[in-house]
Amino acid sequence: MKNYQDKVNQLLKKGQQNGYLTHDDVEGILDDNYADPSHIDDILARLEEEHIEIQNDMLQEEIELEPEIEEKKHVIIGKSKRYVSDSPIKAYLKEIKQITLLSADEEKELAIELEKKRIKLKEIELKIGMSSKRFRKWNEGWANKENLQDTKAEEEIQHTPHSYLPEMLPMLSEFSTEEIHDMLYQMNIVEAEIENIKRKFIEANLRLVVTVAKRYVPGGVMSLLDIINEGNLGLVKAVDRYSYMEGYRFSTYAIWWIKQSILRSVSDQARTIRIPIYMVEIINRCLRIIQSLSQELGREPEMEEIAIQMNLPVPKVIELINIAQEPVSLDSPMGIDGESQLGNLIEDKEALSPAKTLFLRMLQERINVILNMLPEKEKMTLKLRFGLDGMEPHTLEEVGKILGLTRERARQIEKSVLEKLRSMKITHELKDFLWQ
Repeated sequence: MKNYQDKVNQLLKKGQQNGYLTHDDVEGILDDNYADPSHIDDILARLEEEHIEIQNDMLQEEIELEPEIEEKKHVIIGKSKRYVSDSPIKAYLKEIKQITLLSADEEKELAIELEKKRIKLKEIELKIGMSSKRFRKWNEGWANKENLQDTKAEEEIQHTPHSYLPEMLPMLSEFSTEEIHDMLYQMNIVEAEIENIKRKFIEANLRLVVTVAKRYVPGGVMSLLDIINEGNLGLVKAVDRYSYMEGYRFSTYAIWWIKQSILRSVSDQARTIRIPIYMVEIINRCLRIIQSLSQELGREPEMEEIAIQMNLPVPKVIELINIAQEPVSLDSPMGIDGESQLGNLIEDKEALSPAKTLFLRMLQERINVILNMLPEKEKMTLKLRFGLDGMEPHTLEEVGKILGLTRERARQIEKSVLEKLRSMKITHELKDFLWQ
């Protein structure tokens, strides 16, 4: 926690010196704390107190998205000699570009109206003594219950998710049927108004989702449309949690929820071996810095150069790059014809050599010859006790249970048969194997 506070203080100092911060600046603070939503509110509140602005250049960046996609489409066509349709993403971008962005004043006005509607809904909930969702389901369940004639059906309806037990009825005993219907009607109107305001917030920030989503396309884990869909889910969550009274703009707040939703989905689908969400973000930032340095320097950057840009020690950067390595299937085809597999080219250090395998097979055959000279119960006792002929070694108690004997009887048989083998002088049968 102390390390986190130190980073926040450094961020505030940088913002005071420059007069502003970028989203990448704040992103560096959240890397190690990304799973905790409270840090988002805490950092933005601190920046608001210090009157430090976060420059929101992502909306301008998004304007260049469509030409990039168009250019990429032509490159793909040139390589594959076939037509690749980008119509779904192009149609989506064209549609959201028709939506007017909200100004700061319009955003604040909508946020104030949203807060008023939420307060009004809360007043209705306090009046009836339960949440709107619970009240509606209770009302639906009770309405169904009144129409039931069959006692058995009446019992079953009380266990459905759309009904609540009659014990809740006293909570509404002071209201008449007309008053209950009136409150339900008011509740429906207020909730519809809330949803309408939330829809305006969401539509006005769909371009922001696209801008954030672009950063996660190069990994190739998910298509851009899939990433956008995940980002939109984060946008919806941001609308539900946003409060204008905190002082910062909605778009500033929404970015972190959009990213968290995308990161969670990318992390879930990216690897067979799962890594924490916050590590996915750090790795993505590391890869972006490597790409940027490569373009700037005209060569692969050294570890020290990457570490300086990330403000991390070199061993930590090496660890991040190693984690970024994707696992490869041992069934991956190899060679021009693809008939060989990667697993065939990797040495199995645990595997026995052909000579050792042959030796053990011959030893097993010789032991079986000796065992076959014994009565069945004695033979099975030795096999179970010492794990012969592919069996696992067992305790005397386990041997007794398997053969239907007491532990003492199993011990007596073991002792007797070992003495018998010694008297048979079987050493000469196995002398060729003793040197091994």
